[in-house]
Amino acid sequence: GGFFEELAARCARARTYLCVGLDPRASTAAEAEAKCVALVDATHEYACCFKPNAAFFEARGAEGVAALKRVVAKVHGVGGLVVLRSVGRLWCAAAGALATAPRRVTPCGLVGLGLLSSLLGLLTGAS
Repeated sequence: GGFFEELAARCARARTYLCVGLDPRASTAAEAEAKCVALVDATHEYACCFKPNAAFFEARGAEGVAALKRVVAKVHGVGGLVVLRSVGRLWCAAAGALATAPRRVTPCGLVGLGLLSSLLGLLTGAS
């Protein structure tokens, strides 16, 4: 099934519509990752999905994007779904972290046609 079917099934299993925001205020990428992993561990039984805010990771450059990728993998590892929140200029790098993860990417149209086109190129391998 598609993302929305998976989301509906997860909501039914967890008996909730709780979406846990992952907005780590941290000095380093490692600290941001640790805070998010701890929150995922503490809440995954009660949440239907998780929404990492990519801006908190993007601010840490390549290390932050790598940490975001590991946080997404953690969420998927506990059977959770991810809704990425990102409108930053490094949005495609953050979306690339999700694109390599074992689930679907659902971009938000509010980021604009240029960024959506870039993401489509990233996902399809087109330049």
